[in-house]
Amino acid sequence: MEDEKKRMIWYAAYGSNLCFQRFKCYLKGGKPFFGNESNSGCRDGIIPDENERYIIKHPIIFASARDDLSSRMWGKGGVAFLDDSSEGVSFARIWKLTYEQYDEVRDQESRSIYDKEIFLGYHGDGFPVKTITSSKEQKTLTMPSPSYIKTMTRGLSQTFGLSEKSIKSYFESIRGFKN
Repeated sequence: MEDEKKRMIWYAAYGSNLCFQRFKCYLKGGKPFFGNESNSGCRDGIIPDENERYIIKHPIIFASARDDLSSRMWGKGGVAFLDDSSEGVSFARIWKLTYEQYDEVRDQESRSIYDKEIFLGYHGDGFPVKTITSSKEQKTLTMPSPSYIKTMTRGLSQTFGLSEKSIKSYFESIRGFKN
């Protein structure tokens, strides 16, 4: 049992990775429904049996960490970053992964952009909960592309069962949504 605890982690996803189909592309490879490119997948592409809703006690922002205000996957627009310097509420989905899968997901997310790992505590089963964000202070608040919003909307609906009205309200509470 102790060896298993060392090998498992809960990854807290708060942006496009809330969406099952999008996150599955990180594990199995492939192109998200609204994305511009394919992911390579993990060596161990097994989809986790366990995932659940989770609340992060920091807000997210929509921003770009790139000078051209775009992302390779989603095109022109910002993506979600966790603002761990502030208190707030972010809807997330935690995925129970092996550490190997977690490291490979981080590589595909781009460690040069999502370069900061945040420990969020321990889940009830004793495994750590971690997420990633950018350490760069010079992020520019940037409205996300329609494809990013569609993907995140699917994830919020799947994970929390939120109505369109509730999702719209949540987006409007996020800095960067309406520059």
